[in-house]
Amino acid sequence: MSGIKRESFKAKYGGEDSTHQDSNGVAGAMGQKRGRLAGAGAENMLRLQPSIVVPSQEAKGGKLHMSAGQHELEERTFWISQRRSACATTSFFSFLGVCIAIAQNEILWRAQQEVWNPSVYAIVLKISTVVTTIIAIIYMLKYYESIVALKRLSGVLLPPGLSINSLRGAGVINKLAMDVLFLIPQPLPFIDFDVHVWDQGLGRESVYNLDTLLLCLMFCRASFLPRLYGECISDLSSETATAIGRLNKLTIDSTFIMKYVIANSLQVVSVLFFIQIMIFSYLMMCAERPTDNGALRHYANCLWLLIITMTT
Repeated sequence: MSGIKRESFKAKYGGEDSTHQDSNGVAGAMGQKRGRLAGAGAENMLRLQPSIVVPSQEAKGGKLHMSAGQHELEERTFWISQRRSACATTSFFSFLGVCIAIAQNEILWRAQQEVWNPSVYAIVLKISTVVTTIIAIIYMLKYYESIVALKRLSGVLLPPGLSINSLRGAGVINKLAMDVLFLIPQPLPFIDFDVHVWDQGLGRESVYNLDTLLLCLMFCRASFLPRLYGECISDLSSETATAIGRLNKLTIDSTFIMKYVIANSLQVVSVLFFIQIMIFSYLMMCAERPTDNGALRHYANCLWLLIITMTT
């Protein structure tokens, strides 16, 4: 009977019965509720969307604003890179100046033996030496500027820029003065005279050219080697090594780097031993050249003497 009534109801009114209407009503209400929730979610997403889209638009326009931590990290990376490059450039031009001065000294010595006037060559080489020294000093100032900037980023209150006060506050003014003092001695253009030194062993005066004495003082630039190794070859002068040194109450400087290398690296010790023999042999030859027909006026004899002296 129920089936007949449903069919007659549908035939009479052309609609569905109440059961279907109830179920469809419930489904419609749930659909409307989902629609309202979806609409609210979409509205919330649209409200939140500008905070996500705006940075991407700023990034496309090249106006991305970094946080303070990111800016500090980028600045620290820049100064560390400049410190290493400035150290390498300073060392390169310092040692290049020594090589040019050696070439100029050898030309003067050959000229004295063969009686010819190398004044033009000597002046050009002297000017080249001075130019390399000026470049080395400029990059040395950049090196210490990087150190001061890194100190400032670490929280040390320092005056802006590179000045005597900022160098003193960073505790590096004495190191800078010592480095400049090592760079100053060099053969100077248009200055050439002899220095007379009394030789007690020979019982007479030994005559040295001023350029030769200044060249001997230029070998003090070899003190830049530990810094070059610590900054550019190894990580002994990195921020991590410096922090570990502070925890252990150690100062990571050239003296510590030299001690560490001698104690832990046989390869570096061998290179330093070779450089030491080369330098001392040349210094001995320059000191013995004023003697008359001495055996140590030749570099090979000085090398042999140094090797047998240092190894026995």
